[in-house]
Amino acid sequence: PCLKFSTLTFLLCIYLQSVWCTVQEVFKSQGFNELSEDALSFVLQSDQLQMDEEDILAKVTEWATVNSVVMGQTLGEVAVKVINHVRFGLLDPEKLSQIERDNQQKNFVPVPLISAAWKFHALKKVDVTDPQTRPRAGTVPRESLRVVGLTPQ
Repeated sequence: PCLKFSTLTFLLCIYLQSVWCTVQEVFKSQGFNELSEDALSFVLQSDQLQMDEEDILAKVTEWATVNSVVMGQTLGEVAVKVINHVRFGLLDPEKLSQIERDNQQKNFVPVPLISAAWKFHALKKVDVTDPQTRPRAGTVPRESLRVVGLTPQ
């Protein structure tokens, strides 16, 4: 019985890894911009994504840009459900500054998300229950994360 359970667990792990590998390919595909906001939100909640947060933000921006044209809405309106799953606390302070400057014109990222990221960097205090500051499998090691004691999985 234990051997069967171990084998099933092992096979399940292999299956789940292959599913996440397939998800990675979706980000690179032409069909990425056709994902629904619910589907993209679901994927972005995963700690298993093999992507760095800067790359995730770039893809979410691309997705929102395409969909804002198609739907005739602003970037902020299109991305309202999706942008909350980008982990801004994992970005370097320099990148956060750039996002803040860009956001003055685009109004793409809700200000509370940027504020929370700055608070995380300022306090250097980790809340392991907060997905906004939890590294993903593909998070690139950064000095700003090392300082707060976070290292990628």
